[in-house]
Amino acid sequence: MSNEQSITNIFKLKYYFSIVGLGSTIIAAILLSLFYRQMAINDIVILGERNNLVLAETVFNSVKNELIDYLTTTKKTDSIPSSQHKLLPSALDKAIQEIMANASVVRVKIYDKDGIVVFSTKPNQIGVDQSNNKQFKSAVVGQVASKLIFIDTFSLFSKPSEEDNLVQSYLPIRLSPTSSIYGVFEIYTDVKLVVDRVERTETVVFLGVFIVLLILYSFLFFIVRISSKTIEQ
Repeated sequence: MSNEQSITNIFKLKYYFSIVGLGSTIIAAILLSLFYRQMAINDIVILGERNNLVLAETVFNSVKNELIDYLTTTKKTDSIPSSQHKLLPSALDKAIQEIMANASVVRVKIYDKDGIVVFSTKPNQIGVDQSNNKQFKSAVVGQVASKLIFIDTFSLFSKPSEEDNLVQSYLPIRLSPTSSIYGVFEIYTDVKLVVDRVERTETVVFLGVFIVLLILYSFLFFIVRISSKTIEQ
C-alpha cells in the first residue's frame, strides 16, 4: 500500500469517527433523557394515585353509606333520564363539593357496577357506558387503577386533549375490603405543575448528559487525531 493510500485511509478513519462518534453522542443523550422521562412519568402516576387515594378515602369515610344507597337507588331507576342522575343526596353532594374545592381536583365520576356513569361533575358524561374502560375493569374487581396522559414538549406526536396531565384514579366502592362492590369512584387530579417541573429538569438532564458525552467525544477524537498523526509520521 502506497503512502498516499495510507494517508487517505487515515483521513477516512478520522472522518468516520467524527461522524459516528457525534451521532452516537446525540443518540445516547436522547435515550438517557427518555429513560429519565419514563421514570418521571412513573413517579408522577404513583404520587398522583396516592393523593387521589387520600382524597377519595376522605369522601368514603364520611358518606360511604350514602354513596352505596345512591348507587342502589340509581340501579332501581334505570328509566330515569340520565340528566336526573346527577342529583345526589345532600351529604354526598356536600362531600363532592368539598373535594372539588381542592385546587388539584378537576373532575369526579361515579360508575355503577355495569360501567354506566351515573354521576359526573361534567354533566355531558352522565349516562355514558364505560364498561370497556381498562381501568374501570380493574377497579370493579377490587383493584385500584390509575392512568396518566403525560404531555410535554417532548411529546411531539401526541395530540393535545382535555385529559392531558391529569391523573385518573379508579377506586372500588364497597363497605369493606371483602364486601361486594357496588360501583367505581373516579377522581381526576391536575399534575400540570409537577409536569412543568419535570419538563424543566428533563431539559437540564438532556443538556447535562449531552455536554458530558460531548467532552468524552472530544477527548476520544483528540486521541484519534494524535494517533493518526503518529501513523502519518
